[in-house]
Amino acid sequence: MFATFRAFQSRTGGLRPAALTTAAAEGSPSGASERRPRGVGHKRRVLAGPFATMILGDLGAEVIKVEKPGQFRALLPSNKGNYMIKPTCCLGVGDDTRAWGPPFVGSESVYFLSINRNKKSLAVDLKNPRGAEVVRELAGVCDVLVENYLPGKLQEMGLGFEQLGGVNPQLIYCSISGYGQTGPQAQSPGYDSIASAVSGMMHITGPEDGEPVRPGVAMTDLATGLYAHGAIMAALLQRHKTGRGGHIDCNLLSSQVSCLSHIAANYLNAGKEARRWGTAHESIVPYQGFKTKDGHIVVAAGNDKQFVRVCQVLELIELTQDPNYKSNKLRVKNRKKLLHTLSQRFQQEKTADWLRRFEGLGVPVGPINSIREVFSEPQTCICLERFLAVVHPTMFLRFRPLRYRLLCCAVDWLLILLDCMTPLLVYRTILALLLICKSLLFFFILLYCGMRVLYVLKRPGPGDGGHGAESWNSMKKKAFKVIMITLVFNSSTQLLQLSLLGPVILYASITLILQITLVSLCISIVSSFITPLLYLHRAGKLPCINF
Repeated sequence: MFATFRAFQSRTGGLRPAALTTAAAEGSPSGASERRPRGVGHKRRVLAGPFATMILGDLGAEVIKVEKPGQFRALLPSNKGNYMIKPTCCLGVGDDTRAWGPPFVGSESVYFLSINRNKKSLAVDLKNPRGAEVVRELAGVCDVLVENYLPGKLQEMGLGFEQLGGVNPQLIYCSISGYGQTGPQAQSPGYDSIASAVSGMMHITGPEDGEPVRPGVAMTDLATGLYAHGAIMAALLQRHKTGRGGHIDCNLLSSQVSCLSHIAANYLNAGKEARRWGTAHESIVPYQGFKTKDGHIVVAAGNDKQFVRVCQVLELIELTQDPNYKSNKLRVKNRKKLLHTLSQRFQQEKTADWLRRFEGLGVPVGPINSIREVFSEPQTCICLERFLAVVHPTMFLRFRPLRYRLLCCAVDWLLILLDCMTPLLVYRTILALLLICKSLLFFFILLYCGMRVLYVLKRPGPGDGGHGAESWNSMKKKAFKVIMITLVFNSSTQLLQLSLLGPVILYASITLILQITLVSLCISIVSSFITPLLYLHRAGKLPCINF
């Protein structure tokens, strides 16, 4: 990937020539260009590099993501030395994470969207000499290049640090790999799970007496992305002083080993092998999760004063007088007995009750939340207020937050409130019910239109059946037009609103079928009035009613 502060990383599939021209003209030492080609060689990481360049994009870089060619637009050099957009017809879908799901938002993978904001995408076939030339020209105008090919692959294509450094001496070239550029495993592909296993992270993660467990989030990838981002920022500062670029070697294994922190220090300095502790801390007690009456709570008593306060809240003040628990060292030594006593007490109350008791006492405590509960936390909601809604460049209104859409009726404004206040599943269920109600409303509108057309017929003159028949034929056509226009308009708006929410084909189908049924019923009801009313009307026994 390429990044430029005006960063340059390619990921999605189309770049306007103006954007590149601006980058070339205004590119500064703060620019960062990320290049993450995936079409050649092994694709090692699908998170570390994109995460690093996403942060650069958050800081203001213009990032262009390079992907393998697919059925989207590619940027190719024109004969005028500039760039032009040209459709490609090669097989492939770009970044692997585009297909990682469900869940999907429309046709986009949520996983892909989560790590690729602030980026433009570019499809380049590096097997084609023209594609390699595009990369060279981009490297010449960008500040930073981030790649995650197997070591040596890009050099074989003439796109290594030495070759591109000759094109742009100020280029900062960041290589992210599984095991680094040298060593016996340098040519081995590496993903987060593999690096997490090899680095010992899985060995220390999981239940105390259970099997090794993969962390719930790709922490190795995320840590590597953070290290790469920090190294790029440092390299930009260094370039500001020296005027020269450099080569950054960042890999998953080294990043994760460095994150072992005191676990590694315990072994290197004291020869102590680590083991799994579940939620507990091997050197501090109590410092772990406890089961409550309705969930779990984590208590972190990092010193003797906090331990005393924990005992006071639990109404176990006698523990503070026990010589076996006078210091943290003694508590660690007598861990099993102490934790058994604390666990029994915690199970007697609900999580909310314990949190209320600990409030204001200076003891770090917190519930173990589900993801749904995370986004219901008051503190999290304060953070969410700072979120910036970003319009997707290719999905148009489909991906825009619902509260920012221009809606045409009161029902749609109600959907705005539901969008903000209710979970997605509940929201879509209520949405379906509201759309059904809206269809019923249109049913009565159609019924009204049909009756209005019927009654608005002019009374024929005495004995003049032709005039009435002519009026009736004319109004039948008008009635048909009104009904069809209303049907088409209502169906299209309903389907459009549903499509804005993503893949809800079931709701759309049900709504459409229901609507067609209601319209058919409406026409049947109106038709049932036609014959007797027309007979009475032509016989002069039905007064004319004008609306």
